[in-house]
Amino acid sequence: MCYRIYIPLCLFALLLLSPRAVLSQQNIASITARISIAKEDTVKLRLYKQAVEYYKKRVPDTAYRYAEEGLNLSEKLGVTTDEAYLSGQLGSLDRTAGRMGLAKVRLQNALELYERGINDKRAIGLLKNELGVLEGLQGNFNEATRQFISALKIYEGLSDTLGIVQTYIKLGTVNDYMENLDKSHLYCTSALALAQIIKDTIDMAYLYNNMAINQGKRGNYEQALKYCELGLSYCNTPRFDEVKVLLLLNTGIIYKEKGEEVRALANFKQALTIAREHDVPNLLLNIAMLDKATPHDQKIPLLKQALAIALKKDQKNIVANIYEVISDVYVDEHNYQAAYTYKDSANEIRQQIFTVQKNAEVANLEALYELDKSKHKVLQLEEQNKNKNFQRNVMIAIAIVIAVALLLYKSYKKTIGLNKELKAGKEKLALANQVKDKIFSIIGHDLRTPTHTIIGMLKVLDSEDHGMTHEEEAKVFKMLKEQSEASLETLNKLLLWGSRQIKGISLERELFNVNETIESNLKLHHENAIEKHIDIVNKVPAETTVYADISHFDFVVRNLLSNGLKFSKNSGEVEIGLAPNSNSEYVCFYVKDHGVGIKAGNTAHIFGLNSTSSLGTSNEKGTGLGLVLCRDFVELNGGKIWVESEEGNGATFYFTMRKRN
Repeated sequence: MCYRIYIPLCLFALLLLSPRAVLSQQNIASITARISIAKEDTVKLRLYKQAVEYYKKRVPDTAYRYAEEGLNLSEKLGVTTDEAYLSGQLGSLDRTAGRMGLAKVRLQNALELYERGINDKRAIGLLKNELGVLEGLQGNFNEATRQFISALKIYEGLSDTLGIVQTYIKLGTVNDYMENLDKSHLYCTSALALAQIIKDTIDMAYLYNNMAINQGKRGNYEQALKYCELGLSYCNTPRFDEVKVLLLLNTGIIYKEKGEEVRALANFKQALTIAREHDVPNLLLNIAMLDKATPHDQKIPLLKQALAIALKKDQKNIVANIYEVISDVYVDEHNYQAAYTYKDSANEIRQQIFTVQKNAEVANLEALYELDKSKHKVLQLEEQNKNKNFQRNVMIAIAIVIAVALLLYKSYKKTIGLNKELKAGKEKLALANQVKDKIFSIIGHDLRTPTHTIIGMLKVLDSEDHGMTHEEEAKVFKMLKEQSEASLETLNKLLLWGSRQIKGISLERELFNVNETIESNLKLHHENAIEKHIDIVNKVPAETTVYADISHFDFVVRNLLSNGLKFSKNSGEVEIGLAPNSNSEYVCFYVKDHGVGIKAGNTAHIFGLNSTSSLGTSNEKGTGLGLVLCRDFVELNGGKIWVESEEGNGATFYFTMRKRN
């Protein structure tokens, strides 16, 4: 039975259940108009909350904007209750949009506010359920269960039947995912009994849908069909349409498994009609993924319809999923060019999601840090003010003047010290941010993108009938080898650089002849040089020695030769030799190429973290870390490194090393 296709959609839809608020279109128009003209902040704050409730299911981006504006206002006014509520709403909206890390920060902040000062048990239970949903969506089922059990205890203590029902539903869902079918069924039946008492019909419909899935997993198709029919009996108004679609899909699957294709198709068509009416892209996507119910030539139009809706609603996660499904359909049709195009589009969307999420998480963490600092400062100022008032009431006028003078002087000295510490802290933070940004950039682009490309190529090769000749296969294998080697080189540099940031660089200097190391690197680059028809010439005298760490010298030579080959044109020349040096205690080496050169504005910061790597003359990729490490290694050995270049006329890199200890 094809239940696995629908389980994520059917089950975790239930985890999102929350108290339902209803506003008419006329009311919301009045609310949004009054926000812009409201003179009292407390009135405006109440209107913001109403607008968030209305838009969070209809237009999430609009709800998010109102929630952020409301949160800023509540923080300004010091209204902790509204601050906690709006932070929780933002967390829920972030989770719906797939920004899981940011959602967790928002929800935990809201929970802390409620637990620390507000002590609203019902709100605390709701937030624990939200955190459980967040963990469940990420596959952390044990942590999700812990959060749900904690919420259940709160609702039981409050005798909140609706809260107990919805928490039972979530626990049933998690156990279904963990294949604890008996425990899942027990939670569902317990929730159903309570829902019937309070006449919570929409939850009853969702519960029958879950119970049908549970029975379907066991192979009890007749019982599963009965549960679907019971659930559909409640779906007689438009607000039941979402659960109605789920029940119709699962009913169709049951009939399909029983061999009743006509009935199965009728249910699928009815579900498709409702999904189209409500512009629900994830429902259209699931219908399109049916193996037999949807004819193969109808899948692409249906998927593209879902794609258009998801693009219109800016639902990037669903857009990426649809691109991948379309790619898989084209692979089945042996249209590999189209499959590759859609797979590449899916990778690009997921890269955008990753970048936006990380930037948003960092920005939010910084904002929370600044907020905590400002609150702490306010508390300090309040305490100082109390002391000042006390002294003014008990001391004579002259004593007050003296005390104030001393206080101001002390404050002035302390401020100077704090400013110095703050400046040093900002410099350290700026450097840490540069390190973090560089790592995220390399992981997110230079490692993630080639990995996706490799996986895509392997999937094509793994298909039984990929339609490629031996020559085409050899070309693909060559591309795979190049991508893998480039990724490995990037990872090695990243690990070496990361180790440098954490542990520092160990230094083991000795006196050695440099030519053995240079010749070793010439052999290492020999194959690449032949491939680009480039000569590498060693003009370093045979007797040349330096006092340095041999591994550091080896890395610098290897990296500079690699750069020379990378940016040299075919049939060119790369040369390593000694340059004249006015300081007799140092040996000055140069590595010279006749390639594309470096723009005048780029030479000043080419050895810094902010520099970005350019493609070589044969589209070779890099990370920008090589020259950073070269600078570190040369300077640690007491030398200097610099570059001279003119765009279009090649580049010459110079570095110095000590002759002796």
